[in-house]
Amino acid sequence: MVENPKILKLDHRVWWVIFIVLYVFLIAVMVGTLSTRVWVELKPENLDVFKFKGSLIRVTDGLGEIPNIANPLSPLDVEGQTYQKIYGGACFVKDVLDKETTQVFTWNLYHSWCKMFKNLWMGAGVFIVFEITAIICIVIIIALLVLFIFKKFYFITSFLATGCMWASHIIGIIAWITISQGQFNDDCSNLTDGEKAPKICAKDGPKLGLFVLLFIPFIVIPFFCVTCLLRGRIIQEVRLETKVDTNKDEDVNNVTQMKDHKNFEPKL
Repeated sequence: MVENPKILKLDHRVWWVIFIVLYVFLIAVMVGTLSTRVWVELKPENLDVFKFKGSLIRVTDGLGEIPNIANPLSPLDVEGQTYQKIYGGACFVKDVLDKETTQVFTWNLYHSWCKMFKNLWMGAGVFIVFEITAIICIVIIIALLVLFIFKKFYFITSFLATGCMWASHIIGIIAWITISQGQFNDDCSNLTDGEKAPKICAKDGPKLGLFVLLFIPFIVIPFFCVTCLLRGRIIQEVRLETKVDTNKDEDVNNVTQMKDHKNFEPKL
């Protein structure tokens, strides 16, 4: 039996187990990123009724009593609703307003909030697609690492899955920041920005997403290095073991042939 290849005095199987643990941790953080209740926040000054916090896809705190333009005596409660429903309502009101007869505040509010919640919904959709893709890639990588432990190697597939995971997360978080216009400087005190979407604060969710973005290289780069260093040795080990088994089979065949030759009695 050929000795198992080692890197830094660790058996290659130990490295695969270490990477499995790291990738499981990465999945846990990604799931936490998707499920955290505080992704965004808007906190306009002196307008507490319009302050809110939201998860990736819905308002989680605030907007329980916002003014109702259709019935001033009955405030609207949109807390817990998805951004899709809110931007649908805001955009509908925006489309039926007449600029000549509508107050500037109301006009700007519905135009800017229509765009803001639409951006949040679209950004969430893009991020979810790419983040789930990244998680699926990690599951594939973990499955391949389990096979590596049992000396069934699919190096190229593992490299492709790793690259896809990394690229998917990068695209997802950058797309969300770009589409949603999230700000990391805590500058989200304006209710409106004319008819444009107001700046909104990026909170726990995006920060976890950036943490994942920075953490991935600390897994991927060592994984590539260790795999490339071990790849040649592992392939050599497998070939040598195969050769040893082949030689054993040849020895058995030779012994059998010798016995058959010895027991052979010519017929007269």
